[in-house]
Amino acid sequence: MNLKDVHQTLHSNLKNILALVFVFVIGLIFLLCVLFKPAKTVDFIPEIKALTTSVRMHFQKSIDYRGLNTTYAVEHQLAPKEMIRLAKLFSKTGSEILIGKDMAGNTVPVF
Repeated sequence: MNLKDVHQTLHSNLKNILALVFVFVIGLIFLLCVLFKPAKTVDFIPEIKALTTSVRMHFQKSIDYRGLNTTYAVEHQLAPKEMIRLAKLFSKTGSEILIGKDMAGNTVPVF
């Protein structure tokens, strides 16, 4: 083997290594795009409208909503049945819905 053959062998090996690195990087980018793709948007408007309509109809006779909280809504079946699980209210995405006061004592508005 002469110096020219060694140079050609190293050059072709370098090309193969660069091609493998390129394929690996492209695969990694594709994998990251698949893993971190944006979540689908969920339409909460019908869910919230059903809940608020039911609450408003229940409290139609009284002007204030005194005593309204999540427990009251569950006990009096003010929320749609598909939202009630384990004596709590959950949205389509599985997030808990609070009515009344939250854990910090702030009033959570009912739309």
